Amino acid sequence: MSTVIEGRVVEGSSRTVDVVAHLSPLLVAIVAAAVVGQPIGWIAFLVPLGPLLVAGALRVAGRPRPRGVRSLLAFSALSGLLIGGGWALTEAKDLWPPFAIIFPLGLLAFVAGLVNFVMIVLSRTWRAGRGLIFDYPWIPSAVAERVGLDPELPE
Repeated sequence: MSTVIEGRVVEGSSRTVDVVAHLSPLLVAIVAAAVVGQPIGWIAFLVPLGPLLVAGALRVAGRPRPRGVRSLLAFSALSGLLIGGGWALTEAKDLWPPFAIIFPLGLLAFVAGLVNFVMIVLSRTWRAGRGLIFDYPWIPSAVAERVGLDPELPE
């Protein structure tokens, strides 16, 4: 359990581990794009693997889980669905030409989701590195309950 004094975490998990955990979704996407050879939209569905891999590695090593990893997992899963779903909508026109009408909606979801995801993850990583309190936005209570968060309280 972390101890908070004047808005900063003074003990609990390591700040370095917190930073790596919060950067892990972006790292998974970058590594997947490098392995595939190009950034393709379906890579967004792999984004939630980052926090799971870090938390699993720390559990095997017997270390405490990083701060905020459950809310990070929920945010990564929802953002991955938004980005991947937007990419799928942009590609729908290849399946059936009348689907071209939903291309703008897919492009909007893809670009807005990607920019939002990168900005939020980087800002929360910066806060984790400074030991500040943070929370991830846009996590519906049903998803929060699935990952074990109290929907009323920030992690």
